[in-house]
Amino acid sequence: MCPICWVNGFIALLISVGILSIDSPYTPYLIGIAVILTAYSIWKFWKGYKKWENFTPGQRKQNWKTIKRFTQGVIVGSVITGAVIYSIHWPAINFYHHNMSDKHTEHTHE
Repeated sequence: MCPICWVNGFIALLISVGILSIDSPYTPYLIGIAVILTAYSIWKFWKGYKKWENFTPGQRKQNWKTIKRFTQGVIVGSVITGAVIYSIHWPAINFYHHNMSDKHTEHTHE
């Protein structure tokens, strides 16, 4: 695949999924934007695949390296982001877990 097409399609797909997680009065419009972005990402993936058919074996090898590096960066970035957000919110999680109200006594471990 053409790495630029693949990266653009992947980013558009991530944005469309992120838009779907928003809950607001404008949800029908957001769903429309998400559908458009998803169609765009599928089109970019298809366009990248069509370009891929005309590449030489050397170009294909180099492009796979680029795609693998991008994917590794996304995975490492996601893990680090998750760890940082979890560590930032850990005091609040710990406080609410150990100081439940009387209504929720079934969740305490005494």
